[in-house]
Amino acid sequence: MSKAVFWMMAGGTALQAYGKYQEGKTLKQLNEYNAAIQENNKVLADRKLANDLFEKKKRFRRFEGLALVSKAKTGLAIDFGSMVDLSEEAAFESEWETAKIKYNAEVMKAGYTAKAQKALFVGESAYYAGKIGAASTLLTGGSETYKYGQEVELYG
Repeated sequence: MSKAVFWMMAGGTALQAYGKYQEGKTLKQLNEYNAAIQENNKVLADRKLANDLFEKKKRFRRFEGLALVSKAKTGLAIDFGSMVDLSEEAAFESEWETAKIKYNAEVMKAGYTAKAQKALFVGESAYYAGKIGAASTLLTGGSETYKYGQEVELYG
């Protein structure tokens, strides 16, 4: 009976250690996957930036065209006075909106980079915690199993 208990203790210790190792390995893989998603989000942010800039450019052209048509309907020249001021102000606002769109995209991408790096760090930490947990289990369980073997005089 004592030999059976000894081998059950040894087997249980090994299985527990293997489980801890596998848990760490799985968490690492999960976090690598999460990091890949965040990297993909950066690519999507670039695409969104391009779309936002294109839409903003269309709105600005539409506004500029409507302003010119409105001014021309009045019969006044469109190359002096308030029309020039309006065009300059519209161009300034357009550039300001472009800068804001680009800034927001860069902030978003930086956030995705940080999330990806965090996920990789957490994954590596979980992997090493799993390996250390497995080693600790082997040492602790192995020591207890060895002591039990001595108590039941299994070694000779």
